Amino acid sequence: MPLAPMAPVVVGVDRSGINLSAVDLAAEEAAARVTPLVLVHGHPAGDPRTAAEHDVLDLAVSRVLADHPWLAVTAKLLLGDPVRVLVAQSARASLLVVGHRRAVRPARSAGSAAGPVPGSAAGPTAGSVAGSVAAQVMRLSRCPVIAHLPEPSPPRTERAHPVLLGVTRRREADSVVEFAFEEAALRGAALCAVYVCPVRGGTARALDDALEAWSAKYPQVPVACRAWPGYDVVRALCDESREAQLVVVEAEPPAGRSRPMRGRLVEDLLDYAACPVAVVPHA
Repeated sequence: MPLAPMAPVVVGVDRSGINLSAVDLAAEEAAARVTPLVLVHGHPAGDPRTAAEHDVLDLAVSRVLADHPWLAVTAKLLLGDPVRVLVAQSARASLLVVGHRRAVRPARSAGSAAGPVPGSAAGPTAGSVAGSVAAQVMRLSRCPVIAHLPEPSPPRTERAHPVLLGVTRRREADSVVEFAFEEAALRGAALCAVYVCPVRGGTARALDDALEAWSAKYPQVPVACRAWPGYDVVRALCDESREAQLVVVEAEPPAGRSRPMRGRLVEDLLDYAACPVAVVPHA
């Protein structure tokens, strides 16, 4: 029986130059998956700049084909709010890629592991990124979403850095573990699983339970585990992200379910992580 083709990678395109870097990332993901790439721009009703939107899409397509001439690329200019347009596209995608502008990027003091404490007076104000396209899409998407973030420094050698996985106690978090392993395998990278737990010495079993099955399915992916005592998941992941090429976490649990990673995790990662952030919805 022939295998069903993989759903395409979809990337949101807007008029900003920063979003072209998200297009580059999406093209790499589509090429690695051997699947088509769909470039989507949501055009709000009443906005008269239709010609400019076509120009941006044409530029993005040309940019992709210059590096990936064999990749199947489609561009869509769709009427509607960008968040609603992208969320609708996520139902037919294997991966969604978006760009994100950091609302606040405070300078990190010397010796500081992760800069100001997210959510503190020195960090972003409440709601500063909660309303961003990236944050909203990550909460509502039907498929995994990767947000490309502005580089705080010149690009690093991506292949030398691991994929970073934020591990929780939840047994139903298999989807986020699977995605992290898949990304590591596609990138030829190692996987580093970080578990934040208030009890010292109580994390080994939880890590083993979360990783053992998928490690057997991806034997080519080296796996390392790191335990952080305490409750500050954001600081742990932001600190570890300085040596990672991608941070992978699960989406917010549906209403009424427990939240193993408390606080504005995704929003704070978008402002403070040192590499792209992936959010995986619940299966």
